[in-house]
Amino acid sequence: MSTHDDRGQLILFTTPTDTAGVTRRTRRRTRRGAGGRPRMIERLDGLADQAEREAREYRRAGDIMRARAARDRAVGARRAAQILRAGPDGVAQIIDGSHPEAA
Repeated sequence: MSTHDDRGQLILFTTPTDTAGVTRRTRRRTRRGAGGRPRMIERLDGLADQAEREAREYRRAGDIMRARAARDRAVGARRAAQILRAGPDGVAQIIDGSHPEAA
């Protein structure tokens, strides 16, 4: 933190008594409402559906590597949506498998 002193001298370090006239800028975090989470869950479910369709198409075409990659994307998107649905309190339960959504 640097401030400018009345004497024209740059002060690089201040003591607690020197900070009385100094105002700090703080970054305020804006908290989004609950509206963001359902939209993201819906988006992740859509991505998972699309990846599953791609996996089926690649499997029919005989491209096993792309089918596996698409299936992995689908599983990841489903898992992310599951974690968002569970919320902060349910994440540990999902990871250890004891949450109802973990099945």
